[in-house]
Amino acid sequence: MNRQTIISALCCLPLTVVGQVTMNIDLNDRGPTMSDYQYGIFYEEINHAGEGGLYAEMVCDRSFEGGERENGVWTTVGSADTARVSEGLLNNAQRHAMRFTATHPMSGIANRGFWGMSVERDSIYELTFWATKGAFTAQLQSADGSLTFASAEVKQGERRGEWRKYSATLKANASCNDARLALLARKAGRYTVDVVSLFPGTFRNRPNGLRRDLAERLAGLHPTFVRFPGGCYVEGVNSYDEAFQWKRTLGPIEERPGHQNRNWNYWVSDGMGYHEFLQLCDDLNAAPLFVINVGLGHEYQIPVDSIDWLIEDALDAIEYANGDLTTRWGKERAKNGHPEPFNLKFIEIGNENYQADARIHSQQYAERYIKFYKAIKERYPELTTIGNVDSWGHDNPVWRNLHPVEMVDEHYYRWHTWMRENYRKYDNRMRNFLIYNGEYAANGEGKALPTMESAVGEAIYMMGMERNADICRMASFAPIFMNVNDPRWKYDMIYYDSQGHWVTPSYYVQQMMAENVGRQVLRWTESGNSATVDSATAVVVKSPQWLYQSVTVNDDARTVYLKIANPNDREVSLEVNWSNVVPLSCELTTLSAPTPEATNSMEQPEAVSPRSFSYEKFPDKLKIKPYSVNVFRVRF
Repeated sequence: MNRQTIISALCCLPLTVVGQVTMNIDLNDRGPTMSDYQYGIFYEEINHAGEGGLYAEMVCDRSFEGGERENGVWTTVGSADTARVSEGLLNNAQRHAMRFTATHPMSGIANRGFWGMSVERDSIYELTFWATKGAFTAQLQSADGSLTFASAEVKQGERRGEWRKYSATLKANASCNDARLALLARKAGRYTVDVVSLFPGTFRNRPNGLRRDLAERLAGLHPTFVRFPGGCYVEGVNSYDEAFQWKRTLGPIEERPGHQNRNWNYWVSDGMGYHEFLQLCDDLNAAPLFVINVGLGHEYQIPVDSIDWLIEDALDAIEYANGDLTTRWGKERAKNGHPEPFNLKFIEIGNENYQADARIHSQQYAERYIKFYKAIKERYPELTTIGNVDSWGHDNPVWRNLHPVEMVDEHYYRWHTWMRENYRKYDNRMRNFLIYNGEYAANGEGKALPTMESAVGEAIYMMGMERNADICRMASFAPIFMNVNDPRWKYDMIYYDSQGHWVTPSYYVQQMMAENVGRQVLRWTESGNSATVDSATAVVVKSPQWLYQSVTVNDDARTVYLKIANPNDREVSLEVNWSNVVPLSCELTTLSAPTPEATNSMEQPEAVSPRSFSYEKFPDKLKIKPYSVNVFRVRF
């Protein structure tokens, strides 16, 4: 593609070009160094992000422990009666099992998965379950049982008392978007089963692993860290029993009791547990950031003078991740299949637990924080700790005590207009502590999907962070995932059901920003970048600037990253003047849409998606499309 063609690709022909912005970039005018962990991802079990989402388990309520929302997921097949029982169980981790009586052969139970199972022709599915006795046939069937896509006799294996482990491999002979798993007794009789699990092929072929397409989307974001497991999910509701407890999530799946995710109102198997989170970080080449409970949750608190055991629990978690094979928890990690340390890098002490109004889940946070901080830094001084500040109520949270703090976690769920207006939020911020923007999104408009307009707002806010990279050291959008059948929090990056997925403009902005992080900020001067009034028409426009920019450099790669966002409804002309550098070739990635409301969907998954171009020489003048985010990689 020649130079003229590329320049034309930047134009939006129906619009008149207004505004003339000039940037003067000097390679020697250096700012702060960028963080090695500038952009990462934040995972929380919300919207069935794991259960029925990233966690590849296809059986819903596999251990028969679910609550009201899981009722009806198990049904009978043929002539059978069922009852959930609480005696004669597999182990102490299990609280219920399923007992069914088959009055005729080939009767039994069926599971429809998470709003229907999706099976693909020629794909392999691995089934395991536990039962007290019997001979079984497993089938993948249509939802009404009229069609069978795979059938196999189930083999017996490991034995624990009266219980035996059964397994089978099922290969689908056809595709179906609304299938079910059926377990059928080959003889009439009474049977008890538990922990029924069905897995497709997983990301990196990990056992008890992750759904490939969704995990690959995470990999596509190139995160430098992963914050997990939440979010409010860390805290639980009513009591600590409903909080994420990492030790209960280790080992074989039949030894994990699971718990009620009361924050978002569904049962969690804990199949995606602490080890699986650490393994995900390993597979993404991202640093783990583990959020710990400090004895504060929704509607409960553990007294501050009674949290020593929680501190020890946090230290044990660090030892599991980083300890060598001579330590108790390092040995346990090796037993679970990972002898090498996971290299946990960050620990966040609490989640949204330092509100100024001192409500229940903020009481005595500072006193709790310092006890955790001292214990962690004494034993693991190399770890970076992160403290909480106000997460809502105002836009200027501060660290309201004299305790040492390495980094604070700020959360901003606001309008896209707020994101634009806060492009310079950190320009005049005190430099007395570092900032992690742990949760942010331009979701204030309350729409069901992120739009191009909101994604541009997020890009502008991120560019503001880059301008202030000396204090804005880490950032992660939130939330990532939503199963479309459970829209608890409607503004996310990745949407899916059992059949497939699509991503939003916000996803592409996160990807573009993360793929193009230089090593040092370049300062620039500019003129003509006030869009308060359109000089041609004297009409006041929405944005105070025509364009928003960030410039960074990677000397080793001899590349300048010029990022430009245009949130306005008109095209803007940009002239770039260079000093102390001769720009050579250039690559452009651009994300734009004809309307601010444009977004993607399952039916139109690429309606708003990036386009890439190559320049033989960086042009002196550019025309920046309306509602666009642009990244120029300029070689020198």
